[in-house]
Amino acid sequence: ERFFQLCPAGQDYFIFSNTRLHYILTKVIDMTLEIFQDPWQVVEEISKLGLRHVGYGIPTEHIPHFVTASIEVFQKATDNRHSQEAFRWALGLI
Repeated sequence: ERFFQLCPAGQDYFIFSNTRLHYILTKVIDMTLEIFQDPWQVVEEISKLGLRHVGYGIPTEHIPHFVTASIEVFQKATDNRHSQEAFRWALGLI
């Protein structure tokens, strides 16, 4: 929901069910954790993700809005500043 507030045009690309949107955000969180566990594997996953976004025609100007929205939602989920900073850093790499 926050992403669509920041980037209304993003609704044209996220035409999925809420269940699918939750899956996508869960996958983002998983990837940020995997960066710390197996960075080489994540590099391969990020490359595949980038190619999918190109194939879907996702405008690159939407990505910062998605990152901002994801960080804001994560910050509401935990008060732990170290976790918030680690998430922000990892998401910046993705």
